[in-house]
Amino acid sequence: MLLLLILGGWTLLVSAQVVEVTGQRVNVRAGPGLSSAVITVVERGDRFPVLGKRGAWYHIQLPDGRRGWIYEALVREQAGTRGMAVVGKPAGQGRFSLPYTTSWAVVIGIDRYAHPQIPELHYAVNDARSVARLLTRLGFPPSQIFLLVNEEATLRRIAQVLYHKLRAAGPNDRLFVFFAGHGQTVPLPKGGAEGFLLPYDADPTDPFTTALSMTEVKRIGQRIAARHILFAVDACYSGFTVTRAVAPPLVDARYLALVARDPAVQVITAGQAGEQVEEAYGHGVFTQQLLKGLEGFADSDRNGVITGLELAAFL
Repeated sequence: MLLLLILGGWTLLVSAQVVEVTGQRVNVRAGPGLSSAVITVVERGDRFPVLGKRGAWYHIQLPDGRRGWIYEALVREQAGTRGMAVVGKPAGQGRFSLPYTTSWAVVIGIDRYAHPQIPELHYAVNDARSVARLLTRLGFPPSQIFLLVNEEATLRRIAQVLYHKLRAAGPNDRLFVFFAGHGQTVPLPKGGAEGFLLPYDADPTDPFTTALSMTEVKRIGQRIAARHILFAVDACYSGFTVTRAVAPPLVDARYLALVARDPAVQVITAGQAGEQVEEAYGHGVFTQQLLKGLEGFADSDRNGVITGLELAAFL
């Protein structure tokens, strides 16, 4: 499954197993066998995302949206392309690949808080560990996934990871930030409200100096050099306008190239002010759906590519 997240101008590829054609003029067939009809012929050097495998045959995604089968002896797996999008060779457009140099992730989960007024959660740490494991399977180097749970996730430590560890992030990199824990909404004296994410050492009576404001989250996107940054937040607060996600009608190489070009920061959240974090079956409900979506269930048009708009609609 090729998983490409696109939210507005924000683009993040989170998985791509790719095969490269090594034979000359290789047949792609409608089924996994020599008796199946030939649906197209591909050339040496063409690369395609892998949807699955049956016996000695790879199930691949073609640039025009069709799916076909190719014999394993005539291709080779491109281990180094995990984390890069390679969508064949569309007619007249050339090969498209996302120009990410490095992938980074900060994954935070907090069940227990230092302050007695903050109730415990049951599955936030499990959520964080599950997301971190999934990211390693989806092409994020383990050395560049920073997992902070419970007492490790203090406000100071989170800031150190974001502003010290991620100082190495470059303008062609991507960053995924996941937070599972409590949020807090504070009414402002001149009207409106401000949302906060609560680190382990937060004081709910003084969130302005002990918690992570959602205004600060916006600044993180400006302070870190990574081109594309996505926050997935399993907490409830206010501070962002919520709009319904509608997937684009056509996702092709030209569309992906356009949306991948510009820097962007996007946030997907579990809920709004006044809502409680819901937990069931070993996970927060939001995270449970997030994991399912990233594993392929959010691919609503069944084209082998998951856009962030599809993911947001799924959640």
